Amino acid sequence: MKYQNFFSVFILFLTTFLFVVILLPQSSYAAYINASAESSISAGDISIINIYLNTEGQEINSLEGTISLSDNRDSNFEVKDISLVNSVFSMWPRKPSLTTGHNITFIGGVPGGVKGDRLLIFSAFVKINSPGSFVISPRVITAYKNDGLATAISITKDISTINVSSAGSSQKNAVEEVISNDNIAPDPSNVS
Repeated sequence: MKYQNFFSVFILFLTTFLFVVILLPQSSYAAYINASAESSISAGDISIINIYLNTEGQEINSLEGTISLSDNRDSNFEVKDISLVNSVFSMWPRKPSLTTGHNITFIGGVPGGVKGDRLLIFSAFVKINSPGSFVISPRVITAYKNDGLATAISITKDISTINVSSAGSSQKNAVEEVISNDNIAPDPSNVS
């Protein structure tokens, strides 16, 4: 009798284990957000920092969240502008905007969904005034699958650190460079 109970418990355990391992869908990798500078940064430069999404093979149609910016010098930096040029998202219920505490909050979407490993969300033009480390930290981020059910996807909070060197002999201004390189006339159908 003792062995029969043990055997019944063992069969129940084995059946449950096989159900979980074989019959349930395999878990997918979490998507993640990271950031990188377009070029090396020296103190005093106005530089472009791009915020990217990697969907890890999953198709998503919206993303919302908050990204925190910080440095090692008690916030000795300024966010000059935020750009949506070349963003993978075309609909913005809440465009990326600076909130208190050097946070950028946003809600973006794209009809039909997207997937990829280096999808541009937005770019920030930042003037970092002191050498050291500049840190971009996703805080509260949620992505939603393009499945018609708004199924949430886990987002890994990948902290990105950018090294800022001492001030160079001349300061770079990425905003002026972008404007001076813009030689495409606006589409007349979009001008009001």
